Amino acid sequence: MKDMEYPNEEAKEKFEEIMLRRLRLLYGIDVSEMEIINISLGESSVEPTIRIVLIDSTEEDCIRVFEIA
Repeated sequence: MKDMEYPNEEAKEKFEEIMLRRLRLLYGIDVSEMEIINISLGESSVEPTIRIVLIDSTEEDCIRVFEIA
C-alpha cells in the first residue's frame, strides 16, 4: 500500500469527503463521528484498492479499516 499524495490541502479535504460519502453509501455506516487517519492505495494492477483508516469516536479507542475496490 502507498499513502495518498495530494497537490494541496483543498484537494486532500475534497478527496476525504468523497471517500466518507462512499463509505456511507457502500456500507450504510454513520461516518459523522469518524475521522480519517490515513488513506492509501493498493499497488496491485489486477484489482486496485483504496484502504481508509478511521478513528470512530462513538466507541472508545476504536479504529476501523475499510478497503474499497
